Amino acid sequence: MNLKIWMEFNLTTQLKLLINHLEIIESNFADARIFIFIDSIDQLNSKDLNLNWFLKEYPFNAKEVFSTLNNYFDIIEKIKNKGIEDNFFFKLM
Repeated sequence: MNLKIWMEFNLTTQLKLLINHLEIIESNFADARIFIFIDSIDQLNSKDLNLNWFLKEYPFNAKEVFSTLNNYFDIIEKIKNKGIEDNFFFKLM
């Protein structure tokens, strides 16, 4: 997909497309390991800071890492409110 067209999609649509691709990979390449890094979620557009796009579950062979500055827009609390446990968070100094 053309990067310019991809960037015109909102974040929710991008993640839905990504999950669709991950499911195809999961069904065709069961041994594949997928790592998704989403850096600086504190710098998202204001409409995406509500984290409605945040997915609690990914395919079994996909792992995700999100980064954010501490205490920006209550992002960490919003993620915790989606059911992610405290032991999944760590602070880098």
